[in-house]
Amino acid sequence: MLKNLKFLARLMAYLQRIDPATPLSPKLEPELKDRMKDISFRKKRQTLVTQDEKPGHAYFLLSGYVVVCYIDDKGEIRVVRIAFGEQIIAIDAFMQNKPSPYYIIAMREAVLISIDYDNMLAIYRDVPGVDELAVKTSASYERLEKERDELLNKSNRERVLEFYSDKPDLLPAKKSPLQDLYIASYLKMNIDTFRRVRNKLIAEGLLKV
Repeated sequence: MLKNLKFLARLMAYLQRIDPATPLSPKLEPELKDRMKDISFRKKRQTLVTQDEKPGHAYFLLSGYVVVCYIDDKGEIRVVRIAFGEQIIAIDAFMQNKPSPYYIIAMREAVLISIDYDNMLAIYRDVPGVDELAVKTSASYERLEKERDELLNKSNRERVLEFYSDKPDLLPAKKSPLQDLYIASYLKMNIDTFRRVRNKLIAEGLLKV
């Protein structure tokens, strides 16, 4: 059961924003309250989902950062998404009950709420409209992918500047819960190049530490 009702209120508001024209079922909120739980990782990062394994839970990120990545054939980390703010995590493989192509890693200080597979199935069974909402949630990921594609079409300098523009808590880097390795991979940059560009932007006063 969710202990923090403010977390539940934020989740309900998020779900309503997915399709503002369609009211959520009045059954949904009490079901989520009874079937979800809140978790946080204050001191260290935690792997939520392992690549090639079925996710046991889906998550709603309330604060902090979650990295979605995979290990390629050469053993290198490839980051495809850095989630922050309010986002639903691990929905596709979870709902299809199939192995995830990704690792999903919560960074230290991340706060999330979660639901396991059996409880989610119960909500699907008992609450009308949830299946359509899940489809629309998955479709919303296309917007995130488009935003990243647009970012990667820019210069290295523009990528770094834009990445940090709405994440001031990631600087200075020594205090950041998100490692440079993940950011550089997400921006498709060599880590040394990434650090060099970032340091130059800091020296120019365009990034604040």
